[in-house]
Parts: sequence; structure tokens; C-alpha cells
Amino acid sequence: MADLEASVLNSLCRCKQGDLKKGDGFRPIPEAEEAEFFLCGEPPEEPLPPEEVPQLPSRPREGLITYSAEMDLPLNQPPMRSGEVWHLCQEDGKTFEKVILSIHSNGFAIRYPDDDYSLMSIAWSPFSLVQACRLHTIQADQSQPWLRLFKVSVFHHGLTHFFATHGLGADTERARWVADVSRALRILTQSLFPSFQLAVFPLPGASWTSTRLLAGYMLLYDDQGVSLVYGELHAHCDNTAGFAAYEDDACKVQVVHLAIDTNTCVSERVGIDCSCFSLGDHHFSTRTCAEKMLWLRAISNVKV
Repeated sequence: MADLEASVLNSLCRCKQGDLKKGDGFRPIPEAEEAEFFLCGEPPEEPLPPEEVPQLPSRPREGLITYSAEMDLPLNQPPMRSGEVWHLCQEDGKTFEKVILSIHSNGFAIRYPDDDYSLMSIAWSPFSLVQACRLHTIQADQSQPWLRLFKVSVFHHGLTHFFATHGLGADTERARWVADVSRALRILTQSLFPSFQLAVFPLPGASWTSTRLLAGYMLLYDDQGVSLVYGELHAHCDNTAGFAAYEDDACKVQVVHLAIDTNTCVSERVGIDCSCFSLGDHHFSTRTCAEKMLWLRAISNVKV
């Protein structure tokens, strides 16, 4: 498992702020001295004496870490699983054709049974999901009693592919495919996180974290890639709470700040073992589904 995770991590492009060039499509991140801090607390005006500098969790200070999430990234070999399934044609959205579906640790490939070349190859990002589904109407389901559908959605790029198993063992076979895709997505997602524990106490010497309720690493989605950020939820003040995302657990360079009130939209993506959720216009992914539920519960409690 460790080798597989290392392979996934090596297949992704890891960038530091200093490596980004104009035109690369990445949003520049402010330097520490230009950072805007959370408004419920202010950083100390004078530097702390060396003996009072807090010992922060050990992780190399590399600036904002961003991973490429392009669909055409090469897939890791060998595939975790390959087999025949039915694929819903995207041209008409009505007919199914038999294909070979291959699940890789960082994406999937589709080819025709008698063709060695892939009809389609898609590298997914952590902002993807898999789930069992049904045909569009009850009548359509009844017309195909041995057909069992599941979908793979790479919503990072707005793509959804429908597959189906067929026959007497269709339910069991679908469950296996869904479990295997979910496992591959979880391996990919967890490989992008450092080792850490969720925090509920403020950082010593960092007064702007004094109203912290929950903090931990998560992935931030944008149109250009996936960034590793350190999220922090704050207690409410004057009918508004705050959520901040920093470059790392030192909480010095802020890259996102959101005000949370009763009208703030909070939602989750529904999928098997999916750890993605949305807060306002921003999309995040945690290490596990259980961590996602904890964040959603905490945000919901703050809204209440």
C-alpha cells in the first residue's frame, strides 16, 4: 500500500510558489508580509523572544503546495482492476456498448474489447466520486431488469461517465466496481496529505487563532489544480463566524477567508466514501469521509 501511495504522489506535479511562472495558470499567493489575517484576532506587533517562539508541528516550509489535476496526466501502471462492463454512449445518452474498464490508482481508462488502444483515458482528482445509480425512469429500470448502473463523476472537470453490469450477478459485480473505484480515490486523496492531527486549541503566540474551534489540513479545489491548505474554523462574533485557510499549520500566510452566517451555503457531495464538501463558493476535500462529517457538524453548529 505504501508503494502504491508513493507512486500516486510521484505522478502528480508538486509546485512551490517560487516555481510558478506567469502564464502557468496558477493564482499567485501573497508572501508572509502581505498576508491578511483573520479579523477576530491580530498578530503580535512585536516579534516574540526566541525562547517564547511556539514549537509548531514539524513540516517543511515550502509555501503553498499545489498539485496538477489535468485530465490527460499519464495513468499509473499496472491497473488495479480491469474487466468488461457496459458504457453509456455519450453521443446519444441512450445506448450502451461493451467496453473494458481499467481502474488505476490515479484514474480510469476505457477501451473496446478487441482494441489494445484506449478509447478514453481520464486522470481523476480527489474531487471525484462514485456511486450506484438508476436509469432515468422507473419504466426504464423495469425494461432492463438485469442492468445495474453506477457512475464515476470527476466533477472537478464537470465529467460524468455511466457504466453498467449485466446478468444474474449484476448487483454483486456493481458493488465490487463501486468499492474498487472508491478505494482508488481514497488512496489518491490520502497520498496528498501530510501526517497530522486535527487541532482544537489555538497556537501559542498567534492571537489570531484564539477563537479557533477546529483546524486541520484539507484540499482546496480551483480551476487550475488542487492545493493543500490548513483550514481553521472560528467561533462566531457579531452574528458572523469565520473560516480561514492558510498555507500550512503555522497559520501565517492566509490564502482564503470566508465569513459564515445563517445564509452561507454548506453542502456535501454524495458518493461512496466521498470526503468532498462545499462552503460558499469554495470546494474542499478532507482525508476521510469521517473528517468531512466532523467539519460539517462543526460548521452547522456555528450556523445554528
